[in-house]
Amino acid sequence: MPYGWTGTNLEVDLTKGTVQKVEGDPALVRAYLGGKGIGLKILWDRVPPETGAFSPDNLIVISPGLLVGTSLPAANRCVMSFISPVSEHYHHSAMGGYFAPELKHAGYDNIIISGKSPTPVYLWINDDQVQLRDASHLWGHGTYDTRRIIRQELKNEEIEIACIGQAGENKLFQASVQGGIGSSAAMAGPGAVWGDKKLKAIAVYGTRDVVLANPAGFNQLSQCILDRTRENNYSTVGTNRLETRSVWYGYYNEQDYGQLPPNSELKKSIDKIEEKMDNLVKTRGTRVMSCHNCRAACITAFDCHGRPSYVKCTSFLIFLVYSKYIDYDWALDCYNMTEDWGLDIESFPLAVAFAIDLYQRGILTKEDTDGLHLEFGNPEVFTTLMKKIVNREGIGDVLANGILRAARQIGRGAEERVFVTKRREMRLTASHAYVPPVALELIIGTKDWGGQRSTEIQRILKRPWTGFVGGTKEAEEAYRNGGWYFNPREMEQRETYVKTGRFVYPKEYEKVFLREYSVDGSDCDTESFCSLIVYDNQHFSLTDSLGICHRTKSGWGGPTIKPLTQLVELIANATGMNIDEDELLTIGKRILNLARAFNLRRGMSRKDDIPPKIFFERDPPPPWRRLDRQVFDKYLDTYYE
Repeated sequence: MPYGWTGTNLEVDLTKGTVQKVEGDPALVRAYLGGKGIGLKILWDRVPPETGAFSPDNLIVISPGLLVGTSLPAANRCVMSFISPVSEHYHHSAMGGYFAPELKHAGYDNIIISGKSPTPVYLWINDDQVQLRDASHLWGHGTYDTRRIIRQELKNEEIEIACIGQAGENKLFQASVQGGIGSSAAMAGPGAVWGDKKLKAIAVYGTRDVVLANPAGFNQLSQCILDRTRENNYSTVGTNRLETRSVWYGYYNEQDYGQLPPNSELKKSIDKIEEKMDNLVKTRGTRVMSCHNCRAACITAFDCHGRPSYVKCTSFLIFLVYSKYIDYDWALDCYNMTEDWGLDIESFPLAVAFAIDLYQRGILTKEDTDGLHLEFGNPEVFTTLMKKIVNREGIGDVLANGILRAARQIGRGAEERVFVTKRREMRLTASHAYVPPVALELIIGTKDWGGQRSTEIQRILKRPWTGFVGGTKEAEEAYRNGGWYFNPREMEQRETYVKTGRFVYPKEYEKVFLREYSVDGSDCDTESFCSLIVYDNQHFSLTDSLGICHRTKSGWGGPTIKPLTQLVELIANATGMNIDEDELLTIGKRILNLARAFNLRRGMSRKDDIPPKIFFERDPPPPWRRLDRQVFDKYLDTYYE
């Protein structure tokens, strides 16, 4: 009898319209755990290198992490693995919420979806009873209505549903799979793959327990981790700051907030931004929420015209950044529309801003935009373009294929304004990529904008204060002194950080942490930093494979789970597998290397491991300096080693 995992996978062939239960492989669980690891290995074994994203042979593998469905706090994530239409490479996207635990409680470790359905369908999983059902009546509906209609149809309000909206149906490269409360599998177009396969939704209802090898020991560990979460006092601070320091590329400011004219309307609006945020929370905020079995209530529910919209961190603020229009109510409404349409909150508004940027530079004309005059600071223009993209109308049909393909189709120098790595759009945090180790960590991986942000690199390097836009003096002081995200900048704080046990890396990394570095990272020890990035990425592969939220490793107030010791104990008590720390790190390395091998097999090479050339050519605001190509190449060489 398997412990911690169910021992059963679902094979769904959409072409044949069949569903089959198959036995899981214990050796695969031992070698790859679950989640990202298992999904990646299944793709490696079964998807030929020449397979395109919209081929029937492209699989969608949905894998809850190994520890999902247990009492472990924040173990609630599943990973969707697929060939991305954006990059035509392997991609994985982690989704929190409540879907993954429900799937595990229904009795399944993985859903493996192949083929293409001739008509829209949805998958209904009700413990042992699994069937494909007609979804023609759902096609054309947004994600909110889709979930509502399915629950009414199946007469069960407790069903968890992952689904696509109109964006996925129209195969937008920015299309996401919405998982419910504040959760989605977003970047790199998973929703487009669902839409291509005519898969509208997966509905799950499970009533089974996850059987553990040592329930008492596991629950005791879970209680210790829960107590640590309480000590860290997790909260929703992500929704009351605007993380827009030195945002790149002219979509917010060409250089930096401090260079805006002091009397400009934009600056006046920004200076009142916290006041506006407080007012929004008072007038439209309803409650704070969390994913399944997690005390970190990092989701805020807002009322959006009679229905709730679940906002995680600063996601809806991106609309302010990309539009240069500072109105929280409008930004929240935009966020609500993208949730309903089923869209990635990063790459979709970026496509809108990209078009406006090209128009402002004369690369696009009114002839290209069907007579629409594009400008920043105009909410009607922004929302009109959003609707054009979702419906693939006019210029929207071009932008719906992602900014890289759009630029190549537009021509006329548009590619010079593209901001991508590995063919995927980079996030706002890329403004920090002028620092060599940060640039490296942003481009090396296979998830979202490239890599996973190393926990301690963000704490060690003293980035210059360019302001939480509109932030108060108290917020500035908190940021300088490490109060926000507990980032210890000063040496005395770092020493305290180590003494309190928050620094969870091996002893040899303390010397890296307890050192002063220049803002531009020019005096960073290349080997130590690359080693730290590798170590961190091994851990992130493990958390994605175990189904644990990354904030357990790098959240506010320090990690709640102390790798690797506690991970070893959790796995042993859950599954009975005796995996020591060395073997666990080997598993993390195995997953990283297999992901790399997968994309090498599909044509990716060193030439793709590079930030956009703007970082090598443009002078950022002082005291940063443009990236030095030779320095960056040295980091890349060391990382490969």
